[in-house]
Amino acid sequence: METDYSRKAKLLIELVNDLRKLGGNQFNLDIPCMAFIGNQSAGKSSVVEGATGTVYDPKQVEIWLKRAQAAILSPNTKPEEFHAKTSDDIKALHASMLPFSLNTIELLVRDPDGTDLCFVDLPGIIQHHPTNPAMVPFVKDLVTRHIKKKNTLIVVTIPMPDEIDNQEAFQIASQVDPKGLRTIGVGTKPDMVGSGSLSLQKTWKNILEGNEWKLKHGYYCVKMPDDRERQKNSTKREWEKIEADFFDKKEPWKSISDRSRFGMRNFVENTSKLLVALIEKNLPTIKRTVDELLDSEKKKLKQLPPRALQGSILGTLDKDFIHRNQKRYGTFKDEIQRTAPALQASWRSRNEHAQDAIFLDDIRETIGSTIYQNTLGLVRVLISRPEHFGRFAELDAFVRNIVEEESESCQDQASTVLKKIFDMENGVPLYTANLDVYHQERNKWLNSVNASHKPQWNDELKVMADIHAYFQVSSSRFIDYIVLCIEQEWHHKLVGRLQERLIERIPTLSREQLDAMLREDPEISARREIITQRIEQLTKIKARLLDYEKEAARNAWVTELQQEDEVAVNDKA
Repeated sequence: METDYSRKAKLLIELVNDLRKLGGNQFNLDIPCMAFIGNQSAGKSSVVEGATGTVYDPKQVEIWLKRAQAAILSPNTKPEEFHAKTSDDIKALHASMLPFSLNTIELLVRDPDGTDLCFVDLPGIIQHHPTNPAMVPFVKDLVTRHIKKKNTLIVVTIPMPDEIDNQEAFQIASQVDPKGLRTIGVGTKPDMVGSGSLSLQKTWKNILEGNEWKLKHGYYCVKMPDDRERQKNSTKREWEKIEADFFDKKEPWKSISDRSRFGMRNFVENTSKLLVALIEKNLPTIKRTVDELLDSEKKKLKQLPPRALQGSILGTLDKDFIHRNQKRYGTFKDEIQRTAPALQASWRSRNEHAQDAIFLDDIRETIGSTIYQNTLGLVRVLISRPEHFGRFAELDAFVRNIVEEESESCQDQASTVLKKIFDMENGVPLYTANLDVYHQERNKWLNSVNASHKPQWNDELKVMADIHAYFQVSSSRFIDYIVLCIEQEWHHKLVGRLQERLIERIPTLSREQLDAMLREDPEISARREIITQRIEQLTKIKARLLDYEKEAARNAWVTELQQEDEVAVNDKA
C-alpha cells in the first residue's frame, strides 16, 4: 500500500543506495546498513534469498552475478572481458582467480509488493580452506570490517539444531556489539529440531521469548524451502502460507505468544522499519560530515602548487612580491615629490645650488633597475622551486634561457614607453586639463604666503603659485603613468610572453617526450587528481542529499493535501 510510511521508506532506501553508488563508503560516512553473517551451512543464503523474494529470471541474474564475481576476483583482467563469458568459461578460470576480495557486488531487486530493504551479504565464516589456510582469518576480518561500524545492523543466521554458543558468527557479532544493541538473531532450520530434542526446544523457546541470549531487537525464526520444496516452484504467497502453517502447528513454536517473531515476512518488515529509522536518524550527521569533508578537500586543493608567476604578479599567491613593489612605488612617489622646486617667498641667492635635487632621469634609472631586478628575481625563484620547474632538471636551463631573452625584450619595450612618458612631461607645451585641481593648488599656495609679504611682490608670487600648482598636477599624473606602464608593459606582458614563448620554443619532440618534459610531478599530479575526484564525489553526494530533502518535503506537502481532502469529505458526509 502507498502509505506515508512506505513512501518515506522507499525514498530513504533509494537515498542510501545512491550514496553508496556515489562512493559514500570511501569517505567513512558510516551509511546505515544491514549485514547478513553466519557460519557456512548456517542457512544464510536461504535467508538472503527469502529476503529478496523470487527473481523473475533467476538464470539470467545468476550468470551476471558469476561474471561480476569473476571480474572482481580477476583484478588483472579488464571487467568488460567478462561480459560475454558463459558459466563454463568462468569455471575454467577458477584456478587463476583470487579466493576472496574486499570489493562488493551490488544487486538491485525491485519488488512492487515487497518491503524496501537494503543489505550486505557477507561470505560464510569458514573453519578451514582446502588450499589456502590464510583465507580463514581473511574472511573473519572481512566480516568484522563490515559489522563493526556503529550504524550497521548485524543479522546473524543461526542453525537451530546447533548450540548457539558454538556459532563463531555470533561470537564475532558479540565482540563488536557486546551489549547486543544492533544485533538481530535469525534461527534457521527449525524443522530439523527433532521432537525428542526437548532441551534444545526449551532453549530456543526461551531465546525467542527474550529470556536467554538477550538482544535489544530480539530473534526471529524462519523456515526456508529445501531443494525438494523449491522444485514445486511455489509463489511467494504460497510459501508464506506453508511457512505460517508450520509455525502455527508445530511445538514449541505454536505456543509462543509473540507471533511477530515467526516467518520471513515478519522478519523483513520489522527489520526494514529498524533500518529506515536508523537512516532517518543519521541523515543530519551524514550531511554535516559531507560538508566538513568537502571544505577539507577544497582546502587541500588550494594548498597544492597553483599557477605560480601569474598568481604572484596579480597578488593572489605571493603577497611579498606585491608588497615589495608597492613599497618601491611609494619611494618613487617620494622621490618625485622631492623634485618639486624649492619655492620661497624671496629671490633666489646666486650662492644657492640645487645639489640635492633628484631629476627625472635619475628616477627613470632607479625605477627601471629596481623593479626589473625584483621581477626577474621572482621568476628565477619560481623556476627553481621543486613544485615548479626545479624538479625537472632538463627543463630548468631551457626555461631560464627563454626567461632571460623575453625579459630583455619586455624591458626594452617598457623602457620605450617610459621614455615617451618622460619626453611628454619634459617637452612643450606644459598642459593640463585637470583645471579644478590646478586652481585649487594655486589658490592654496597663494593663501599661505600673501598674508606675510608686500604687495609689490604679487606678480612674482603668482608665477610661483603657477609653478607650484602645475607641479602638483603633473607629478601626480606622472607617478600614475609610470606605475601603470611598469605593471602593464613589464609585468603583465612578461607573463603572457613567457607562456607563449615556452610553447613556441619547445624543440620538436615526439608526443610522449613532450608530455614527459612538461608533465607535472607525478606525486603532486596524483594528489591533485585524487582530491579533485573526491571533491566531485562529495559534491554529487551533497546534491543527492539535497534532492532527498526536496522530495521528502514534496511528499509531505502532498500527504497534507490528501489529509485535508479527506477531512473535507468527512465533513460533507
